[in-house]
Amino acid sequence: MSRLLLSALFTLAVITTTATGMEQTILNSRRISTADGLSSNTVYDIIQDNSGFIWMGAAPGLCRYDGYDFVNYYNLGNGGNGNTDSNIGNIYNDSKNGLIWVHTSTFTFACYNQKTGKFTDYTGRNDENKSFQKTLRTETHLWMYDIRNGVRSVTCDNGKFTCNDYNTRNSKLKSNYVVRLIEDRKKNVWVLTDKELAFISPDGHVNKVREGKYITGSSLDRGVICLAEGNRVEIYGDGGKQNRTVRIPASMGNVKTIRSQIVWQGKWLLFGSETVCVDIATGKVTKPDDMQVRNGYLMDTVDGYYFEANQSGNLYIFPPKGKMRTLNLIPDTRYTAERNRRFSVARNSRGIFYIATYGNGLFALDMKTGRMRHFTAKDPQPVIDTDFLSDIMIDRNDNIWVCQETAGVTCIFPSDHSFETQILPAPTHRGDWTNYVRMIAKDKDGKLMVSTRDNKIYSLDPNTLDIHPVAETNACAYSGLTDRHGRKWITTYGDGLYIDNTHYNKAGTEFHIPGNKLQDIVEDCYGRIWIASYEDGLIVAEPDAEGNITFRQLLNRSTNEGRTYMIEIDRKNRIWVASNNGLYVAKLSDRPMTDNDFTVFNTADGKMPFNEARTVVCASDGRIWTGGRGSGVVVCTVSDDLKSITAVTLNSTNGIADNNISSIAEDRYGNIWAATENGLSRISPKNLAVKTYVFGKNSERNIYSNCRPMTLANGNIMFSTRYGITMIKPKRKYGSDNRPGKEVFITDMRINGTPVKDCPDIGFAPCHTKEISLPHNLNTLWISFSNFDFADAKSARYQYRMDGVESKWCTATNINHVEYRNLPPGTYRFRLRSASGNRKGAESILTIHIAQPWYNTWWAWMIYLCTATAAGLYICNNARERLRLHQQMAVEKQLTEFRMSFFTNITHEFRTPLAIIQGAADKLTKGGATAGKPAVVTIRRGVDRLLKLVNQLMEFRKISTENMKLAVEEGDIIETVKEICNDFWHIAEQKRINLTFTPFERHHKMVFDSHMTDTMVYNLLSNAIKYTPEKGSVDVRVKAGDGNIMITVEDSGPGISKEQQDVLFQPFMHGYVSKGGMGIGLYVAHSMARIHKGSLTYSKKENGDGSVFTVTLPANADVYAPEEYKRQTAVNITDKEQDEAQAVEMIRELKPEALNNITIAVIEDDPDMMEQIKGGLNKYFNVTGYTCGKTALDGIAGQQPALVICDIMLPDICGYDIVKQLKVNDDTALIPVIMLTALDDDTHHLKGLKTGADDYMVKPCNFNLLVARSIQLIRNTRKIQSLAQKRTADSGAKQSPSDGNSGNHGIITSVADKNFIQKMQLIIAQNISNPDFTVDMLAQMMNMGRTKFFNKTKELLGISPNKYLQNERMRIAADLLAEGELTVAEISYRIGIQDASYFNKCFKSRYGVAPSKYKREADS
Repeated sequence: MSRLLLSALFTLAVITTTATGMEQTILNSRRISTADGLSSNTVYDIIQDNSGFIWMGAAPGLCRYDGYDFVNYYNLGNGGNGNTDSNIGNIYNDSKNGLIWVHTSTFTFACYNQKTGKFTDYTGRNDENKSFQKTLRTETHLWMYDIRNGVRSVTCDNGKFTCNDYNTRNSKLKSNYVVRLIEDRKKNVWVLTDKELAFISPDGHVNKVREGKYITGSSLDRGVICLAEGNRVEIYGDGGKQNRTVRIPASMGNVKTIRSQIVWQGKWLLFGSETVCVDIATGKVTKPDDMQVRNGYLMDTVDGYYFEANQSGNLYIFPPKGKMRTLNLIPDTRYTAERNRRFSVARNSRGIFYIATYGNGLFALDMKTGRMRHFTAKDPQPVIDTDFLSDIMIDRNDNIWVCQETAGVTCIFPSDHSFETQILPAPTHRGDWTNYVRMIAKDKDGKLMVSTRDNKIYSLDPNTLDIHPVAETNACAYSGLTDRHGRKWITTYGDGLYIDNTHYNKAGTEFHIPGNKLQDIVEDCYGRIWIASYEDGLIVAEPDAEGNITFRQLLNRSTNEGRTYMIEIDRKNRIWVASNNGLYVAKLSDRPMTDNDFTVFNTADGKMPFNEARTVVCASDGRIWTGGRGSGVVVCTVSDDLKSITAVTLNSTNGIADNNISSIAEDRYGNIWAATENGLSRISPKNLAVKTYVFGKNSERNIYSNCRPMTLANGNIMFSTRYGITMIKPKRKYGSDNRPGKEVFITDMRINGTPVKDCPDIGFAPCHTKEISLPHNLNTLWISFSNFDFADAKSARYQYRMDGVESKWCTATNINHVEYRNLPPGTYRFRLRSASGNRKGAESILTIHIAQPWYNTWWAWMIYLCTATAAGLYICNNARERLRLHQQMAVEKQLTEFRMSFFTNITHEFRTPLAIIQGAADKLTKGGATAGKPAVVTIRRGVDRLLKLVNQLMEFRKISTENMKLAVEEGDIIETVKEICNDFWHIAEQKRINLTFTPFERHHKMVFDSHMTDTMVYNLLSNAIKYTPEKGSVDVRVKAGDGNIMITVEDSGPGISKEQQDVLFQPFMHGYVSKGGMGIGLYVAHSMARIHKGSLTYSKKENGDGSVFTVTLPANADVYAPEEYKRQTAVNITDKEQDEAQAVEMIRELKPEALNNITIAVIEDDPDMMEQIKGGLNKYFNVTGYTCGKTALDGIAGQQPALVICDIMLPDICGYDIVKQLKVNDDTALIPVIMLTALDDDTHHLKGLKTGADDYMVKPCNFNLLVARSIQLIRNTRKIQSLAQKRTADSGAKQSPSDGNSGNHGIITSVADKNFIQKMQLIIAQNISNPDFTVDMLAQMMNMGRTKFFNKTKELLGISPNKYLQNERMRIAADLLAEGELTVAEISYRIGIQDASYFNKCFKSRYGVAPSKYKREADS
């Protein structure tokens, strides 16, 4: 009992010496949690590796921290296969091999290779999931063991793992129940099991020592000591030889349950229900009272110190020298009874032990003096967030890392903040406005006035720092001063101004001030008071000799200009004003100042990088320091004339704590202090180096208020914050300024946006390599780096450059990463260093090789060269062949085009006579006797044309195969040519072409081939008439001379171009390709002339356009061989037959009278086809025919037919172009067009419809279908025109009398219908003046019932009988009005309407104007 009391008193005495004995190092801390990227706020273990990374074992995940960012590993198995549990219990650092070993909560192990940046299979056989609860780490091995799976040893040599298992399966051990492993000084590992004692030599051999059940053991300086069943203690030497056996007396009980054991000061202490002490040298066994630790657990072993603990909350310290010490660190253990590990201990470089407790915070213990400090979460300035701490680690910079239960990790570090003091107006309050300081100003008595946001004013003694409340205002006081007359001025934000006991506000009459939201206040050398107001500009208070005050407003021309924050007067007697519109400055004078005296610097003139200036300070060196919201700190150099300014910006990139600047102050050593919303930054005026300070863990303490700092007489500076006052005691030198630049390490890399750890093909870790090689497509690099200064990461500055990309170092920055995009192939060196003022740290260099793409490598170029050589040879060897093939393909293409054109044209040529024959045959079928003879004549002409086409093809075939033979005989050449001309007279007549025949004499006998001559002349004359326009001329002459007969065919057509003349007599040649024909006529004629011993030539007409073809035949019969004469035939055509043929040719079909007075235009170059179409349409319409396009366009424009039927292949203008021109012309755009052609393919059909044709029909066609389609198109067009005229009438436009029956868009299709209409018109004309004449009378006169008459009239005329009768009356009235001989009333009676007003109404409804006005317009 007395020992416990003494222990408690000792502990109390140690704790109470905190304030007087132990060095009071100021500690600061930074909490790291999931908000910073930590995978979980529950962290079980923490270590630091050789590079400087902090590794944390969390639930779940392994987390690596570089001071800025986390890299979290959730899949811990080999290759990230996820088979290993991710909830981590312990982490071990193998510094020799660069490995991180992870022991999970399921007792499996994972191994992270820091060099490759990947988890590795340390077993080599994918056997990582076997569980082992305990470990033994030796210099070369990691040993794993437990009571189920025996022993596993893992060693690594240059990255190669060796894994050996020792268990009953491989017969290396008798039992898998391994209770402990011990290493002796010769690297033997002793294995204690429940059946034997053995040791494993360094070569892996298992040496059996003794059988038995062993409980525990420990290593000695020479050998090991073990406890076996039966209270037997055995001591062995290094070689396994047993040196001594000691039995624990039975009186001490049966020692079986041992919770922990240590070898301490030559004694072996066994901690169970009691502590048993075995003297190793003498073998004496005792139970010393001063070392009793019941059920003790070994918490930690640090530098020879053993730390034991049990359920009592005491920590028992066994030092290398001296007696055991007992500390009662957790007085109340009721809430932690289930936890065995309540303490974790670490020691810093100064020998101070830091003890993390689970339940009572953190202790710092100086073993030499016995003094101790206690840190809890309830401290006024706590460095930990919870008192429940699970682990502790001290890094190489003496930063203390504490794992906090469910609160993440806290990094505690010695603070260079001995110059800082916090003053709280209300220390017992937290989280409200009672400590939110808004004003620090000098009072009359030398003390300071302090205001808070809860509208209280305090008095602060600057010497004793005693503070107490003295007053309360209606609004928060923002600034104050005592003027030269001793008056105290206090500005408030919302309640105006207080001068001593006088209150000025905006609503006051006697004590009026222009604004209520007042902020800063200063006094100039002339006694004027300058007040910055929010929204009311700059207010100048000018006291007179009697003490009266006059207020004037300046700088209130805009909203932003009127929002002023702070005022400063520099040593040059210039006043500076920080506002929302920039920085204003003016030279002070004793005269009243105006807005024009001020100069503004802002973004409008480009002289300042921002507008919203919140604070301004004039430094002793003449520079102006300003800042605002989001702008950072801006240092300005201004010329004396205030016309030019140079501004340099410092922001968070340069190390400023935050870009929102609240206030700025200069200390007595020239340093600039910038208070921000996230800390305080000190700026060196020489090199603009920045050092940032964050005081305490309370975030509100580091949010500074936007009010003027107070510089005291002793040089200290007071800044107002949201949680009290921070007072700075400036120094000439700071310890942190003298630190050399630390080495910087590359910590992570992302390649093409993917972290290196997630790149399966990347086998390196950036922090453990000096050179990397990447393929060409992985060329976007994001590189992060750190100097591992965890305590001062915000003040760290880095410089970097990429050789090959940049030539200069970048400006020092606190940003710890950089990205290079799309690096071209090549070698780069990334250089990195720290920058602390003018001191630079050592360079870190990473060489980066971006490989050439495979297509740009040397072997690829060799392939290219070989390929190019082979290709060149191939090209050279095959150039002629390719040229030949190219020419052949060109010829084939031309031939193909010729063939296509030939077959298209020949189809057209054959379809035309077939259409004529079909039409005539239809007439024979349907027409009866009246249609017989004309139809037969038409069929005869069609057959003749087909026969000529077939003969022409046969002759072309004979000429091409050289089988054409002459068959000359004596005949009359003049008569032969004349007969051919007679065949073309009716065709020429239709086209109105003047065809003349001029022979040199009436008859001329000679030897010639009549068939060839007929073919040649026929082809030439056919072409001449075909290509000669209407009203042209064709002259045929026969001349004799020079022993030859010359037949010339001369036309007035367009002639043949020079280019076509060169190929004129080749096959498939057209004078105009688009005009049709088979393209072989001239070729056949030319060949026949050659075979006939003559020639065929072409020449241009001398006096203008036109062509002259000349066939020259020999007049001498001697030129012909005997076999070239014609053999006689038995049958000849008689003169009677010829006369009958000529008689039939002269028969013409009489033209019938059309049923409708409607004109249709037909454009067709073939005369027979023209006659065929006319014959089919003449019964219904008046048909006008055109054989060429130009004449047709002119005729249609003047005639305005109701329908146009057009062929495509015409001699002058293509049918498509005719349709286009008709549709473009406004006068003819509405005329419907039917294209009637022999071209039946879809391409021409689609082209015709796209051109604007309303229908497309193919020859030969069904003429009944043609008639029906024509009638339908005319009806539709008339219906559209009728609707348009109706809208015109509704709009009031005048109509002509011809519009009277415009409603009639019916078409008569029979003679009976025409007779019906004529009879009705006659009856109406006879009874038009009868006022009693009605439709019923009209129906009776027509001998028809009313309903039948109504329907018949509606069907034929498209309108009712009543409407038709009224229209006829109005039409006749309009004609009479136009004649002008009768009055309106007379005309009304003349048409059978006796009511003049009704006549006026009907007439105006029909023609849009009154009859009288219509008559006047007609007269004029």
